[in-house]
Amino acid sequence: MKNLILLILFFGNVQAQNLLANNSFDSDISSWNTLGNTVQWIANDGAATSGNGCIELRTALNNGGWIRIESEKVPVVQNYHYILGISYKRPTGSLSPYGYLSIYWFDQNDNFVGEYPHLGVKPVLPITDDDQWLNDISEWDNIVTDAVKASVILWVPSADSGTNDAVLRYDDVIFYQDTVFVSGFD
Repeated sequence: MKNLILLILFFGNVQAQNLLANNSFDSDISSWNTLGNTVQWIANDGAATSGNGCIELRTALNNGGWIRIESEKVPVVQNYHYILGISYKRPTGSLSPYGYLSIYWFDQNDNFVGEYPHLGVKPVLPITDDDQWLNDISEWDNIVTDAVKASVILWVPSADSGTNDAVLRYDDVIFYQDTVFVSGFD
């Protein structure tokens, strides 16, 4: 019984650490590469989880294409299990039909070695109502050979046509390495 109590006390205080430096956008969009896309920090909006601050991606192309931003590269371990989650919403008037996020994997020399999950493997982020924060969480294994770094990618699809911009807001991006339950406590 004494060992069980010690085990509960020890694991009761264990908290997983988000691998991303700026995951809640509470003060800016630092550590995210905008890739020259129209990205803006919104100070007075954000999911209830973390409070004010979110990131807004916008495109006026409406050509059925996509724009994206990338987090910083973070260290990962091949064949480990990762948890990926986000809060997202579509502002009123936006033509974005849905959202999407994925992971880009890189080798030790920062060479791109794959995207997983990719569209088709991970479903899109459904949007039911405008101006409502929604959440998505999923679990993925690092199955890309030689992947020792990763970036989380936030995507905004544009509509096929129209005069309004395609706009999505993202907040509270989580990217955790789940070592406890998958790897047997090693």
